[in-house]
Amino acid sequence: MALDKDALERKIRDLLDLNKDPKAADETDCATKISEYVDEYLADIELNAFPAPGIQPTAPTPTPDPTGPAPKAEPSAPLLAAQFKVDLISVMTGKSGDFTTCGVKFVADMATMAAVSDANGYAAAGASVCATPPNIDAAFNKGKDGLSHEEVAKELANQIHTATTATVFTAAGPYAKAAFVQTPPTPPYTSPFK
Repeated sequence: MALDKDALERKIRDLLDLNKDPKAADETDCATKISEYVDEYLADIELNAFPAPGIQPTAPTPTPDPTGPAPKAEPSAPLLAAQFKVDLISVMTGKSGDFTTCGVKFVADMATMAAVSDANGYAAAGASVCATPPNIDAAFNKGKDGLSHEEVAKELANQIHTATTATVFTAAGPYAKAAFVQTPPTPPYTSPFK
């Protein structure tokens, strides 16, 4: 399943709506729930498929993998916005109103995604770089400026989605599946989060 910005926005909007449940008990609860919604959103990250079947170079004649790569790749382990969560809770409970560091922490969380794999057994290790940190202040400033909780939720979801889809994974070496490896001299596997 691909990233669903609308579902993230809907969850945040419902949380911030003081006239309906689920209501946040306090600032810590609100920040925790927003972070959980971000983690649920990130659980749906997909990446491009590995571009070609690997070959078995040790065979008498290089043999391609008969099954080939799956139609999409995914993070090998769940990607969580853990540092973002800690910082968001700190800012919201401290009531400073300055969410500047939350974007930096989100970028650091994106960098923790260091391996991808697919359903057919292909995998690659590498690095993820988020080129556009989310501007969390832009979202909460809408509330400070008297705009509705809907506008805050929409901007927050937009900021998270823009930062996530601006993140790119690049393999450090060839992707592989058991004895099958990426055909040289192709460039390293790279894919945006989507």
